[in-house]
Amino acid sequence: MNVIHQFLGGLADLVPPPPRALSVSSGPKTGMVFKRSASISAPLVRGQMLMPVTAWNWPDPVTGTMADAQFLFADTVPQSAANGALYQASGRSFSQGYKTFLQVLEACKFPYQSMLAGAMQKMAAPPGDPAYSPTPVGWTKVYETGYLQWKPIWTLPKSSSEWSAAVAVGTIANPGTLRLNLNDTSGAGPQAPASLQALDASGRVLALPAASLETVTITSECWDQVPIYPGSWYDASMVALGRGLVPDAGVFFGPGGLMACRVSTFYVALKPRFDFTAAAPIPASLRQTLDEADTVQAMGVTVQRARGDGQPNQALRLVNTDPAPVIVAVSLETLA
Repeated sequence: MNVIHQFLGGLADLVPPPPRALSVSSGPKTGMVFKRSASISAPLVRGQMLMPVTAWNWPDPVTGTMADAQFLFADTVPQSAANGALYQASGRSFSQGYKTFLQVLEACKFPYQSMLAGAMQKMAAPPGDPAYSPTPVGWTKVYETGYLQWKPIWTLPKSSSEWSAAVAVGTIANPGTLRLNLNDTSGAGPQAPASLQALDASGRVLALPAASLETVTITSECWDQVPIYPGSWYDASMVALGRGLVPDAGVFFGPGGLMACRVSTFYVALKPRFDFTAAAPIPASLRQTLDEADTVQAMGVTVQRARGDGQPNQALRLVNTDPAPVIVAVSLETLA
């Protein structure tokens, strides 16, 4: 029986090959829902595509430290909590929003003072210079502007290299296909002009001959989902108990709020292949431009034309050979 992943409100489907059931890493139940059989279904919750996708190549964490890119990805509040929107990071820090929330609760005479005192103690930055001090529970050290800084920790069950090693030995095996409509009229999905780009040696985007691209099918050697967990500095019960007591809850939980949502899970693909289809024959000049460009990107992934591409002439196949997995989508936990 086919296992179909209903993705992004009908914008796309993730369809693994029929012979193999899709196994999914354990993690929070928020996020895009896998339908395991025709008799089992669940409502779709908030998911967003990345455009362009980004490489999951964060350095392996050294004990007590975290890569700046990993911290920012986990801690930054998404610009929008809308299901099916393209993911865009805001300039807001979720952990700092939570700290501000606790401070407002203190000013509001929160009735559970012992709980509040404990929560605020966990959010107090550790004493001492992070360069010379041990890392306490719930915190990590991040290089920011050239210096080690104390930051609230976010945890992942595995690093990129650990994930790749598990794929290499077959512990994780989820091949599959993601189909995207490039002419979505809602404005939520990726659009054809941005999905395929050619660049010269200086990084300048080259003009591509017109081609009526309609869909792109992304086939990956392995798909997986990786959850992101806040450290012990975060207490969800404080939010549940206090959100009705702050003077203007919209500042924290409304659209654009300091804690409106966070990335709870991200979705990765290994060595994706991109198959574009068009409403009319693809001009030979487009294929030539792609061959002559210094860099070709499909959905932000550096690719090259596949050998034998061009059959049929309304299709275009591009392949990626980079061993690093790429992050193609996220699911959000919303507090709004």
